[in-house]
Amino acid sequence: MKNYVQDGNAITLTAPAGGVVSGQTLQVGVVPVVAVDDAAAGDPFVGLTCGVFKVPTAATPTEGAVAYLTTATGAITTVSTAAVKVGAFVSAKDSDGNADVWFTGQVV
Repeated sequence: MKNYVQDGNAITLTAPAGGVVSGQTLQVGVVPVVAVDDAAAGDPFVGLTCGVFKVPTAATPTEGAVAYLTTATGAITTVSTAAVKVGAFVSAKDSDGNADVWFTGQVV
């Protein structure tokens, strides 16, 4: 197929102000991603849109709870206020404050 570009699970975007750090959860425009690599502001970086990631959470989720990305901080939470749905928690929070989150690739 001559118009196929990529599968969309890993996309190249431009790092926002402040840059990005590998493993960081963030939203670029309407696209929630997990950064694969570090990048300075304005530089390209690869963001994963789908998959299960161990990420820090202030919430105390249960398996299957809806996961939201807080737009202001990039934190993953169970609270929908000022946040966008990214998928679901697939584990409870561990003793290090992390939980496994399934990013489903949805766009707000």
